[in-house]
Amino acid sequence: VFDVEAVNTTSTLYYLHFYNTAGTPTCNASIIETIPVPHNTGTGGGIVRTFPVGRAYSTGFGICITANADGTGNAATGVHVSLGVK
Repeated sequence: VFDVEAVNTTSTLYYLHFYNTAGTPTCNASIIETIPVPHNTGTGGGIVRTFPVGRAYSTGFGICITANADGTGNAATGVHVSLGVK
């Protein structure tokens, strides 16, 4: 993974979680990294994060977007994610 962009068009802070998995991740287990996605401040909040040398995931790569930093709670629709991978 070389970069991630996330836009949040809702009025609630949500969390993007990364997982090292070949299957569908269990959202509240084995989280590798958590990135808060700021909420809408009128036209959409968001983040851009780059990893200049890339981040390797040996098994596979999965993501979840949740309402809580611990990986629990469903996120509403309105969070859009774009990943730069090789």
